Amino acid sequence: MAFPKLTKTNYKGINTYKDVVKGTVFVGSFRIAGKLYKKIVGYTNDRYNTNAKMAFINKESLIEKHKNQDSQKIKKIYTFEQLFDEYIESVKQAQTVATIETKEYYFKKHIKSKLGTRYIADIIPGEIQKIINEMLKNGYAPQTAKHLNNIVKATLNYAIRMKYIDSNIADNVELPKFDNTVEYTLTNDEAKKLFHVILNFNELVYRGIFSFLLHGHRKSEVLNLSWEYIDLNNRVYEIPAKINKAKKNKKHPITDFLFSILIEVDDKSGYVFKSPVTGTKFNDIRKAWARIKKEAKINKPFRIHDIRHLIGNTTINELGLSSNVAAAILGHSTTKMVEERYSDVRIDTMSKGLDLIFEHLKK
Repeated sequence: MAFPKLTKTNYKGINTYKDVVKGTVFVGSFRIAGKLYKKIVGYTNDRYNTNAKMAFINKESLIEKHKNQDSQKIKKIYTFEQLFDEYIESVKQAQTVATIETKEYYFKKHIKSKLGTRYIADIIPGEIQKIINEMLKNGYAPQTAKHLNNIVKATLNYAIRMKYIDSNIADNVELPKFDNTVEYTLTNDEAKKLFHVILNFNELVYRGIFSFLLHGHRKSEVLNLSWEYIDLNNRVYEIPAKINKAKKNKKHPITDFLFSILIEVDDKSGYVFKSPVTGTKFNDIRKAWARIKKEAKINKPFRIHDIRHLIGNTTINELGLSSNVAAAILGHSTTKMVEERYSDVRIDTMSKGLDLIFEHLKK
């Protein structure tokens, strides 16, 4: 409704106008989710003989009532899948491609069929706990279960920030305690054998992928690398911020055996390594990794990510190079000043360090 000209009071959001029957009429003004509300919250001739202070208290109560009503309405509109999709869209610019893909993978595999169509107002902690318990029962590592719960928590925290819900039920999920430390398990001879198998692997596309991994990169960085970041003329390539964990553009040297792989690729557009099945990015390389491990006669637990540990261990423990060289090769963050001042030297240092690593592993 339209109000006559309003006069301010000493109470925030409370204005007044005069009415011949009601006396002084108090109008409360407030915003919820960007929408402006103006409501009569009392007048001097009502049964309470409302004054400005009472009107302010009435206005605050009205705000809470509106918030609760809006919250319940939103809860009944949003399914968990709708909420997850909105959350993912909100973090795409802040998180790496690999992180987004991992969250989407976990959602589709473990959450969508169980909670996807459920309204967020109706989900209870026991349902999330049940998903976690089933994962552990089916042999998933506690760390994996924790990672899944963290995705649920992050999604619901987004809903709290958007004022869709008031609390995060994933906070109440019980997770087993675990040691996240992974020990490096290969002997020097086993590391050399693995190196030789990768270097001579007869499946060319996987030889290329795992050769890049031998340069200290994460799997997601290699699989998401595209030709626009490869400079064959100057023998450098870049792992852009959007696909690396450090979230900074990182330049690396193209070593001789990387060059020999890249120069043989016919299609130098899009992703550097394309799936021979789909013609686009690889989703999974674990089967190829199993074949490489079998050929290298490595029967102990050794993950794809542990190739980074192989490079780090060789750099520091076998060759005695500095931790700064290892950090540069593995793409760990350094201070901005050092990166800007010594970036050219860092490329050269990495190149020499990699040459020493590969010479050691070739013996």
